[in-house]
Amino acid sequence: MGHEPQLLVFAVVFLGTRTTAGPWRKLPSYYGVIVDGLKTMSKILVLDDDIDILDIVGLLLKRNNYKYCLISEWELLTTSINSFSPDLILLDITLNGADGRNLCKKLKSSKETKDIPVVLFSAHYNVERALEESMADAFVKKPFEISYLLDTIHKNIA
Repeated sequence: MGHEPQLLVFAVVFLGTRTTAGPWRKLPSYYGVIVDGLKTMSKILVLDDDIDILDIVGLLLKRNNYKYCLISEWELLTTSINSFSPDLILLDITLNGADGRNLCKKLKSSKETKDIPVVLFSAHYNVERALEESMADAFVKKPFEISYLLDTIHKNIA
């Protein structure tokens, strides 16, 4: 049985906590768009195979008026970049079936994506080594402080 990645688009208006039983837990990715007339800022694409991290980062981005696309499968990265046109990519290093450093190198080597800032994040890597190996613009170590993550995003978009 083949696994067809799906992309679900919806408006984020829920401010409570999602349960693990929600149907979106089974989807590999989803878009979040700020609604209710809030002024949106830049668009952030987040790739992490940990759904809990995606939930947390999505909530942070939402509360700070960013548009965002959250994906949990690295195979959707190119399609998501093409359809969402992010201003910044937040990319986990340790992904199921891929290394975020290699994905970042490919993005930075492509004329179509080389100018998109990429912020790597992971719990397992040395900052200097990760930046050197990947050509990333910045690195955030997990677990991260909310203010540091948001400052890093802001500095790399500005």
